[in-house]
Amino acid sequence: MRFPSAVALMLGSSVFAKAASKVYLCGDSTMTRNSGNIQGWGEYLQYSLPSTNFQVVNKAIGGRSARSFTREGRFDEVVSLLQSGDWAVIEFGHNDGGSLSNDNGRSDCFGDGAQTCETVYR
Repeated sequence: MRFPSAVALMLGSSVFAKAASKVYLCGDSTMTRNSGNIQGWGEYLQYSLPSTNFQVVNKAIGGRSARSFTREGRFDEVVSLLQSGDWAVIEFGHNDGGSLSNDNGRSDCFGDGAQTCETVYR
């Protein structure tokens, strides 16, 4: 199984020497835990990490974008749980497209990051 580059970077680092840490997963259906017929790669990450060093906490939710995850307070929840030595792996993308003129609550502002967009959240 291939993992996204952020996970590969984490797996290749020297963090294995540290005592038990938690790895919080924030993302969409490609990372989510088993719920019905949706199961993402996040469910399998625990098998690639030394169980004595890491506990995987999968907070991913299907159908979310970076924007909706933020608006629903899900990033705030993970931030409140993080402790020194913990990791947060963030993966979004395929739900972030769309148009702010027909806002579905998931679309992001287009551009290089310096833009400001205004919309009415429905």
